[in-house]
Formats: sequence, structure tokens, C-alpha cells
Amino acid sequence: MVPLQASPAQVAPPAAVQPQPTGRIPSLDGLRAVSIALVLIWHLSAHSRTIPFYQHQIDLGFAGVSFFFVISGFIITTLMRKESDSTGTVSLRNFYLRRVFRIVPALATFLAGVWVLMKLNLAPAASAGEMLRGFFFVGDYVLPKSESLVHLWSLSVEEQFYILWPLAFVLLFRRNPVRIATAVMLLSPISRIFWWRMNASFFATDWHFESVADAIAIGCLLALKRKEWQQNRWYSLVTQTRWAALLPLIALLACATSTRPLLYNAIGKSVLFLSAALIIDAVISRPGTLAGRLLNTRAAVALGGLSYSLYLWQQPFTMAPARSLAIAWFPVNVIIPLAIAFLSNRLIELPAQAYGKRFIASLAP
Repeated sequence: MVPLQASPAQVAPPAAVQPQPTGRIPSLDGLRAVSIALVLIWHLSAHSRTIPFYQHQIDLGFAGVSFFFVISGFIITTLMRKESDSTGTVSLRNFYLRRVFRIVPALATFLAGVWVLMKLNLAPAASAGEMLRGFFFVGDYVLPKSESLVHLWSLSVEEQFYILWPLAFVLLFRRNPVRIATAVMLLSPISRIFWWRMNASFFATDWHFESVADAIAIGCLLALKRKEWQQNRWYSLVTQTRWAALLPLIALLACATSTRPLLYNAIGKSVLFLSAALIIDAVISRPGTLAGRLLNTRAAVALGGLSYSLYLWQQPFTMAPARSLAIAWFPVNVIIPLAIAFLSNRLIELPAQAYGKRFIASLAP
């Protein structure tokens, strides 16, 4: 039976989130690793059908992307609030430049790589227009025909968030951005129900920005209200005790409501996003737990560090329709994008970010 009250011994005080020497928050890279693993399992089973150990009854791919969204909202808002607390404002110029250097080089490299794979008949064909739409982040509204680029919908959602949320944060900070994030959390389920009632495809209910923005908003809200929430006994009971182990199960049960579209769009997705936020708080507050230790192992941190490039590059291999090609079969279709992601991370992502930091520093008065 769940205790009605949590004693001091049951609810340990949450540890402060201490960035690692690399500047990263503990456990988040591990959560990214779990997220990209869920996406891979979904693509390999539901589309490529090349792995035997998972039958696609639950959309693990959407669950993985949902975690990415919540993590993005949490990290970006945490960084903006830290800058605002230390300087009194947030430099929009520097924010947008950091996003450009973080996102664009790897994306441009991926699109060039897809073009090469197409010429070698190793990836589904994509038009120049589809590539341009992917590059300019409108893939959540204009669905590409090429399977190689379909996954860029989630990147489009994040980039649209990166454009809008910093503006709202800076312009409305004194008026409490919590209200904006809360409003988004309330409006997105309405958007999903509207599109479902209009008999729109899953493209509108699952991929449109307004239909999934609440996933990012709950991450923003977590960053803004986390310290206050941790003072609440019931919140601490959920995130700081053994009951936190039930959160992944709740998230999976929420995903399982996808067989009932109205329930899924009205409640299920919101429960999934909320569970993800609570899981994030639980593992970053208590990195010494078993889950925290697993998420902070070298393997998990390394995979999480590759998650962006791996998310980009897995698509042409795990979604390739040419089943006769050896590169389209498991485990080759995981090993190849993993190797490419490693090279992209080391040769493109990290150098671009390092150059971006130097460039931004050079603009300081």
C-alpha cells in the first residue's frame, strides 16, 4: 500500500544538480542514450522488421522522441535562467548563434551524405525541395516522401521551439514565463483532439508543432519550478523515493493507449510527457541510485553524446526499403550509422561547437 504520508526517512532531500566537469548535467546523457535506443528499436521492428525481440505493440519511437523534447525544454530553460540570474538578461544573439553551431553543421553533413547515398542507390530518393525543407526546419508540416528525411520532423519541432521560447522568455520573464509554458501544456491536447476530430492523419496529431509543444513546455516548466516543487511532500514522494521506479511503467502504459486515439491524444500523451519530466528530475536529483549509476556509465554517456548524429544517420539505414541490401539488415544497419555518428560527432559537431564558442567570445565588447 502506498503510504499516505512520507516520513523524513522515506523522502531523501534532493541533491542539487551539479554539472560535471564537462558542463553536462548528470544522468541526462544517459537518458538521451535510452531515448535513441527506443527510437532504434521502434524503427528496426516496426519498419525494417529486422529484429525479432520486439513486436511493435507500443510506439517506443514516439516515446523516445518525447523524452528528447522534454530534455530539450529542461536544458534550454535551465541555461537561460542561469544566464538571466547571473547577468540580468539573456543574449538572444548568442543563444541563436549557439544553436546554429550546435545543429546546422551536423544536419548539413547528413543531408550531403544522403545525397551521396542516393547517388549510390543505397538510400531512398529525396528531392532537392525535400532536402531544403529539412534544412529549414519545416518537416513537421510538410511531410517528405523520402523515408530518409521523415525523421527531421522532430528536429523541426525543436528548432521552432528554439526560435519562439527564448523570445517569450526574454520579453515575458518579468510577467512569469510559467504562465506561457502552462498555457501550452493546456492547449496542445486541445490541438490534438481538434486534428483527430477533423480526421487528420497521425502526421497532424503526432508531428505538428502545436500538437507536441507541450512535451517541450513541461521540460521548461520543470526547469522553472523544480526547486519549488521539491518542497512539496507529494512531489518528493513520487521523485525521491522507491516509487519513482514506477514512472517508466506509467510512461509505457501511457504509450499503450495509442490503440484508442481519443484517449491517447487527450490524456495519454500528456501523461507520457509528465512521466518523462518526473523521471528526469528523479535521476538528476539522485545520481547515486541504481538507475542514476547506470545512466552515468561510460557507455551510456558516450551513446548519449552521439544521440544527435545517430538520430540523423540511423534513418536511411533502419528505414531503407531495399531489403536486398546487406546494409539494411540488423545489426549492420545499426553498426554503420553508429560509426558514421561517431565520426560526425568528432569531426563535425564538436569542432563546430568549439569554433562557435570562440566566435561568440570574439563578439563580446
